[in-house]
Amino acid sequence: MGSAPSWRKRSRSNCGIYSSSSIKIMANFPTSLKEWFSNMPECLSMDSTPVMKLNSVGYLRLAYVATEITLHRRILLALSPTTDPQLQQICRSVAHERFMFAISFVQSLKPQHLSSFWYFASPQNFALIAAFGTLLLATSSSVDESDFYRMKLKEYRWYVHFILSGILC
Repeated sequence: MGSAPSWRKRSRSNCGIYSSSSIKIMANFPTSLKEWFSNMPECLSMDSTPVMKLNSVGYLRLAYVATEITLHRRILLALSPTTDPQLQQICRSVAHERFMFAISFVQSLKPQHLSSFWYFASPQNFALIAAFGTLLLATSSSVDESDFYRMKLKEYRWYVHFILSGILC
Protein backbone atom coordinates (compact mmCIF):
# COMPACT_ATOMS: atom_id res chain seq x y z
CA MET A 1 0.00 0.00 0.00
CA GLY A 2 1.23 3.47 -0.83
CA SER A 3 1.38 6.33 1.61
CA ALA A 4 -1.68 8.46 2.31
CA PRO A 5 -2.19 11.63 0.26
CA SER A 6 -0.69 14.75 1.85
CA TRP A 7 -4.13 16.15 2.65
CA ARG A 8 -4.81 13.08 4.81
CA LYS A 9 -1.57 13.32 6.79
CA ARG A 10 -2.93 16.05 9.04
CA SER A 11 -2.59 15.14 12.69
CA ARG A 12 -5.86 14.17 14.37
CA SER A 13 -4.94 16.37 17.33
CA ASN A 14 -5.07 19.42 15.04
CA CYS A 15 -8.35 18.57 13.29
CA GLY A 16 -10.81 21.41 13.70
CA ILE A 17 -8.51 23.47 15.92
CA TYR A 18 -7.47 26.81 14.51
CA SER A 19 -5.24 29.45 15.99
CA SER A 20 -6.56 32.94 16.71
CA SER A 21 -4.60 34.24 13.73
CA SER A 22 -6.25 31.65 11.45
CA ILE A 23 -9.68 32.67 12.71
CA LYS A 24 -8.86 36.33 12.08
CA ILE A 25 -7.85 35.48 8.51
CA MET A 26 -11.06 33.45 7.99
CA ALA A 27 -13.07 36.38 9.36
CA ASN A 28 -11.81 38.70 6.59
CA PHE A 29 -13.59 36.84 3.81
CA PRO A 30 -17.12 37.48 5.14
CA THR A 31 -16.18 41.16 5.36
CA SER A 32 -15.29 41.18 1.66
CA LEU A 33 -18.51 39.36 0.84
CA LYS A 34 -20.53 41.87 2.85
CA GLU A 35 -18.82 44.72 0.97
CA TRP A 36 -19.76 43.08 -2.36
CA PHE A 37 -23.36 42.75 -1.16
CA SER A 38 -23.60 46.38 -0.10
CA ASN A 39 -22.38 47.47 -3.55
CA MET A 40 -24.99 45.54 -5.51
CA PRO A 41 -26.91 47.61 -8.07
CA GLU A 42 -30.21 49.17 -6.99
CA CYS A 43 -32.12 46.97 -9.45
CA LEU A 44 -31.21 43.99 -7.21
CA SER A 45 -32.62 45.48 -4.03
CA MET A 46 -35.64 43.86 -2.39
CA ASP A 47 -37.65 47.05 -2.79
CA SER A 48 -36.97 47.44 -6.51
CA THR A 49 -39.37 44.64 -7.46
CA PRO A 50 -42.72 46.12 -8.53
CA VAL A 51 -45.89 44.61 -7.12
CA MET A 52 -47.39 41.84 -9.29
CA LYS A 53 -44.13 41.35 -11.20
CA LEU A 54 -42.26 38.14 -10.55
CA ASN A 55 -38.59 38.52 -9.69
CA SER A 56 -35.83 36.18 -8.49
CA VAL A 57 -34.09 38.83 -6.39
CA GLY A 58 -35.34 36.99 -3.31
CA TYR A 59 -33.50 33.85 -4.36
CA LEU A 60 -30.30 35.77 -5.12
CA ARG A 61 -30.39 37.34 -1.69
CA LEU A 62 -31.20 34.02 -0.03
CA ALA A 63 -28.12 32.54 -1.70
CA TYR A 64 -26.06 35.43 -0.29
CA VAL A 65 -27.49 34.89 3.22
CA ALA A 66 -26.76 31.15 2.99
CA THR A 67 -23.18 31.83 1.89
CA GLU A 68 -22.62 34.23 4.77
CA ILE A 69 -24.09 31.83 7.29
CA THR A 70 -21.97 28.97 5.95
CA LEU A 71 -18.83 31.03 6.47
CA HIS A 72 -19.80 32.21 9.94
CA ARG A 73 -20.84 28.70 10.96
CA ARG A 74 -17.35 27.47 10.09
CA ILE A 75 -15.80 30.31 12.08
CA LEU A 76 -17.96 29.48 15.12
CA LEU A 77 -17.03 25.82 14.85
CA ALA A 78 -13.34 26.79 14.71
CA LEU A 79 -13.51 28.50 18.10
CA SER A 80 -12.06 26.52 20.96
CA PRO A 81 -11.55 27.06 24.69
CA THR A 82 -8.03 28.27 23.87
CA THR A 83 -9.26 30.98 21.47
CA ASP A 84 -8.74 34.52 22.74
CA PRO A 85 -11.94 35.46 24.66
CA GLN A 86 -12.14 38.84 22.94
CA LEU A 87 -11.94 37.17 19.53
CA GLN A 88 -14.60 34.67 20.60
CA GLN A 89 -16.89 37.54 21.61
CA ILE A 90 -16.33 39.34 18.30
CA CYS A 91 -17.03 36.17 16.28
CA ARG A 92 -20.19 35.41 18.26
CA SER A 93 -21.38 39.01 17.98
CA VAL A 94 -20.95 39.00 14.20
CA ALA A 95 -22.63 35.57 13.97
CA HIS A 96 -25.54 36.97 15.99
CA GLU A 97 -25.82 39.92 13.58
CA ARG A 98 -25.82 37.57 10.58
CA PHE A 99 -28.51 35.36 12.15
CA MET A 100 -30.70 38.39 12.85
CA PHE A 101 -30.09 39.68 9.30
CA ALA A 102 -31.14 36.29 7.90
CA ILE A 103 -34.36 36.29 9.92
CA SER A 104 -35.08 39.87 8.89
CA PHE A 105 -34.47 38.98 5.25
CA VAL A 106 -36.89 36.03 5.34
CA GLN A 107 -39.53 38.19 7.00
CA SER A 108 -39.05 40.88 4.33
CA LEU A 109 -40.01 38.57 1.46
CA LYS A 110 -43.09 39.88 -0.33
CA PRO A 111 -45.59 38.08 -2.55
CA GLN A 112 -43.70 39.13 -5.70
CA HIS A 113 -40.63 37.35 -4.30
CA LEU A 114 -42.45 34.33 -2.92
CA SER A 115 -44.38 33.72 -6.17
CA SER A 116 -41.24 33.85 -8.30
CA PHE A 117 -39.03 30.98 -9.36
CA TRP A 118 -36.99 29.46 -6.51
CA TYR A 119 -34.03 27.25 -7.31
CA PHE A 120 -33.62 23.71 -5.98
CA ALA A 121 -31.30 24.82 -3.13
CA SER A 122 -33.89 27.15 -1.57
CA PRO A 123 -35.30 24.68 0.99
CA GLN A 124 -31.78 23.80 2.14
CA ASN A 125 -30.89 27.48 2.42
CA PHE A 126 -33.94 28.16 4.60
CA ALA A 127 -33.00 25.13 6.72
CA LEU A 128 -29.43 26.41 6.98
CA ILE A 129 -30.69 29.55 8.72
CA ALA A 130 -32.43 27.40 11.34
CA ALA A 131 -29.35 25.18 11.73
CA PHE A 132 -27.19 28.26 12.27
CA GLY A 133 -29.57 29.52 14.94
CA THR A 134 -29.44 26.09 16.56
CA LEU A 135 -25.63 26.27 16.60
CA LEU A 136 -25.83 29.67 18.30
CA LEU A 137 -28.30 28.21 20.79
CA ALA A 138 -26.14 25.15 21.48
CA THR A 139 -23.05 27.27 22.06
CA SER A 140 -24.77 29.94 24.16
CA SER A 141 -22.85 31.04 27.22
CA SER A 142 -25.82 32.04 29.38
CA VAL A 143 -29.41 31.10 30.08
CA ASP A 144 -30.61 34.47 28.75
CA GLU A 145 -28.74 33.96 25.49
CA SER A 146 -30.15 30.42 25.18
CA ASP A 147 -33.67 31.69 25.82
CA PHE A 148 -33.20 34.41 23.20
CA TYR A 149 -32.11 31.97 20.47
CA ARG A 150 -34.79 29.47 21.44
CA MET A 151 -37.43 32.18 21.02
CA LYS A 152 -35.99 33.42 17.70
CA LEU A 153 -35.83 29.88 16.33
CA LYS A 154 -39.42 29.23 17.34
CA GLU A 155 -40.52 32.45 15.58
CA TYR A 156 -38.46 31.63 12.49
CA ARG A 157 -39.79 28.09 12.21
CA TRP A 158 -43.35 29.35 12.59
CA TYR A 159 -42.80 31.92 9.87
CA VAL A 160 -41.20 29.45 7.46
CA HIS A 161 -43.85 26.82 8.12
CA PHE A 162 -46.89 29.04 7.61
CA ILE A 163 -45.73 31.73 5.21
CA LEU A 164 -43.11 30.05 3.04
CA SER A 165 -44.51 26.52 2.83
CA GLY A 166 -45.81 27.24 -0.67
CA ILE A 167 -42.32 27.55 -2.15
CA LEU A 168 -40.78 24.74 -0.17
CA CYS A 169 -43.28 22.10 -1.28
